[in-house]
Amino acid sequence: MMLRLFLLIFLLLPVPAWAGQKQCYTPAEQDAEQLLRLHTELMVVAITCKQDEDGQDLIAGYTAFTNAHVDALHDAEGTMTAFYNSHFSGNGTARLDKLHTQLANEYGQKIANLSAPGFCGQYRQEVARLYKATAAELGAQVKTMNDAGMSRLPLCGAKGATLAKNP
Repeated sequence: MMLRLFLLIFLLLPVPAWAGQKQCYTPAEQDAEQLLRLHTELMVVAITCKQDEDGQDLIAGYTAFTNAHVDALHDAEGTMTAFYNSHFSGNGTARLDKLHTQLANEYGQKIANLSAPGFCGQYRQEVARLYKATAAELGAQVKTMNDAGMSRLPLCGAKGATLAKNP
């Protein structure tokens, strides 16, 4: 009798939004994650390295990049918030904030592994180039990142799209 009662209660519990769904991105969601990843990388490089090899201010470049692409960045944040709201219980904005923190921590770990001078030597010139990127160049960079498999989740329908509870 107790087992039946337990099973009945268990069956009446709400099912999490992600249960039974494949966790994967649409192309728009994958692009959104990559754009946010790139923006975070630019921020970390600007704060860490301060200047490119020619002495140009990377923080001013980062600010210019952000201002030039603010609409695309807002759209990417909206796309990811909607993804989190539809696939996970809880607040999509809080999950987006967690993504930003995780991405920044990934780059922080690269700094720790390489040392700040090593990190700057490896990343600042490529990043300095991206500060002046047009929308088309930015799209090409996002595609390159997608092709390199930098997403937290695979594309829907792609081999390897699996259940994941916490991207």
